[in-house]
Amino acid sequence: MLAAFQRICDPGPKTKIADWYAHTVLPRLWGFPASRFSSQAFWDRFDSIEVAPVPTPDQPETDDELLAAQDRLLQAFRDRQLVSQRVLAYDTTNFHTWIASDNERNTLARRGRNKQKRHDLRQVGLRYALDAAHGLSLRHHVYPGNVSDSRELPEALDRIAGRLDRAGIARETVTLTSTVLVTNRDDWSAAEVVAAYGQQQHVERVFRGLKGGGLVGWSPACHWTDSKLKVHAFYCMLGVSLLHYLHRRACAGGCPDLTLEQLCAELRQVQQVDLLYAPPDQRSQPKVVSTPSNQSLTQQLLVQALGIDELFPEPAAKGGR
Repeated sequence: MLAAFQRICDPGPKTKIADWYAHTVLPRLWGFPASRFSSQAFWDRFDSIEVAPVPTPDQPETDDELLAAQDRLLQAFRDRQLVSQRVLAYDTTNFHTWIASDNERNTLARRGRNKQKRHDLRQVGLRYALDAAHGLSLRHHVYPGNVSDSRELPEALDRIAGRLDRAGIARETVTLTSTVLVTNRDDWSAAEVVAAYGQQQHVERVFRGLKGGGLVGWSPACHWTDSKLKVHAFYCMLGVSLLHYLHRRACAGGCPDLTLEQLCAELRQVQQVDLLYAPPDQRSQPKVVSTPSNQSLTQQLLVQALGIDELFPEPAAKGGR
């Protein structure tokens, strides 16, 4: 969860996450010291997660802890009525890596047609299914970078449909491609099909955010093994879902016209300020009074809608003899 929070707020390497954590409200809420979140601690946790090997023609994909976690998240979204049964948006992209050419341990990073024009680097592919109504990540999959989008699509649709069926989610699915719209909804008008196609912009916005770092940054992805790249993808996609969920609550709480980018910009200005007062004598400790920073009207609405006001400590002084 901490890795997902960092991806939303301040994407960076794991060597800097402890310092970032120390300057948030999380130490007070969680009670863990920053030293607990060293980069080595993250690598150890990554290694403890059961991740299935990359499928091959002789060895099909098998379930693992990451897929099971995606299933649990999908079920949680369904229980909270956050999964639309009308439109499922799907797309693929790829991300270049800094994995050396002679690194034979990694089978996901391969050379291919990179969408960021970094054809000189190895890349990994990412397919992503999004609930078009609420913007939540329903299913993602990391695949070898030398697999084309057209090769990935048939297998992806079968897997996504199977996962939705397992979750008990009825499907009225529109299948989207870049130029041709194919639908099994014969009862939809052309206008309804085109409107559904417009929901694809949600996925494309997610990809732009992942690559540009404007929303949930994929980079830097300083990982060199298949399993760690899959874990990295998991908490990035978790961050996407968390951010869209906050956006939905913000819109329902009085800020319906706020974009995702504006939401992040406004929330970065909501801070806790600690005021230190000089002690009356040398035997006493300085008084510390915590208070929220000054807030605009929009920020006040967000604080109430998202329950941030409950995170601020009571304005009481600490210290004394």
